[in-house]
Order: sequence, then structure tokens, then C-alpha cells
Amino acid sequence: MHKILILDSNTEYARQLGKELEKENFEITLSDDSAKAIVMYVKTLFDIVITYKGMEGLDGVKVLESIREINPYVKTILLTDDYDDAMEMLTIDKEIDVYFHREKRRDVLVKQIHHIIDNLRYHKANGAGRLVSAEEGILVDAEAHTVFKNGKIVGLTRKEYELLCLLLSNKGKALSRKEIIDNIWANSVEKVSIRAIDGYVKHLRKKLKIMSVESVRGYGYVWN
Repeated sequence: MHKILILDSNTEYARQLGKELEKENFEITLSDDSAKAIVMYVKTLFDIVITYKGMEGLDGVKVLESIREINPYVKTILLTDDYDDAMEMLTIDKEIDVYFHREKRRDVLVKQIHHIIDNLRYHKANGAGRLVSAEEGILVDAEAHTVFKNGKIVGLTRKEYELLCLLLSNKGKALSRKEIIDNIWANSVEKVSIRAIDGYVKHLRKKLKIMSVESVRGYGYVWN
């Protein structure tokens, strides 16, 4: 089930939109506070974030910019009450996916959301996947073989990258050092010892400043 966060000071509009999206089998979370919404995003990896342009304190555009620093690939929708060309140009510059006037019928927005989800499915089916740890601010663009930490690219060696992908794609599962070697070095002419894995993990922790990779004594490692 795809997850959508709706941030809107007009709680009745957000509630009605949420009800319509729940009928379409989306999991909906509502908020009317910009700062809390960003915290919610860190805790839960939402597929789409919808926010109202005129939020108090941190406006809608700045909220989406903050969330994009955590995950550059999150899909975004900006709601407005006063459509204007300058703001539409800004949303294009900021790569916001949809700029939507709240006076339009909500079923139009629902259809646009389905279109966004269909595109996500297409890219995943064609290998344009991603691995994410919202808690650590880590995003892996598997297609481009690029790793982001809090929105900034981090350079890893090929084996460090493969180790990161292996651990992230097996969150919560303890992997033995032998399993790690079998997955990463199986077809490599490079020979690596069981204990060398500890060094690779140490470098990965240091480069990415992460705490989620935990040691399993006498066995291996797990991403928790």
C-alpha cells in the first residue's frame, strides 16, 4: 500500500481528500503543522507528500524542499488557493510534480496521484529502484549507483557500495560474514578473508556516519 502525507491548514479539505484516497487503497497520514510533518516524514517513508502553499511558519514550498533534502526522489504536490504564473514557474524550478488549485474537483487530483504511482511502478519494473533509510538520511539510487546522505552525494568504493546495498535490502536480517562474502565476492578474482568484512563495515560506518549497522557477535552484521 502506498503512503501519502497530507499537510494542510484546511483540515476539512485534507480530511475529505484523505477519505477519497483511502477509498483508492492509499494509506493516509494528516498533519496541519509543518515542523511535525517533516518529523513524520523522517519516521515514515511516504511515497507522496501533499502540502498547502500557504502553511504558517514554514510554507509549503520550504516544507517540500526540506523533505527533498532527506529524499530527493519523493513525489510532491503543492496545493494553492490563488493560482499565479510566478508560483507555477517556481514549482517547475523546484521540480514539484503537481501544482494543484483546491477549487478543482478532488477526483482530478486523485487521478493525477494514480498517474504518479503508475510512473513509480514503471520505473521500479525497469530497474530504476532505490534503497532508503529515512532514519539515517541514506538514499541509494540503484540505477545511477549513487549514494546520498542527507541529500549530498557520498563517494563509496564498489565493494562498499555493494555492501551497503546488501545490508539495506536485508533490513532486520542478520547476515553472516560468509553470506556477505558469497554475495559480494562470489565472482571476484579478489580474495577476501572473513575478518576483512569487519574493516569494510568500519569504513562504511565512518563514511556515512551511520549507527544502524550493528554487529552480531561471532556471526556477522545486521541493519536495524
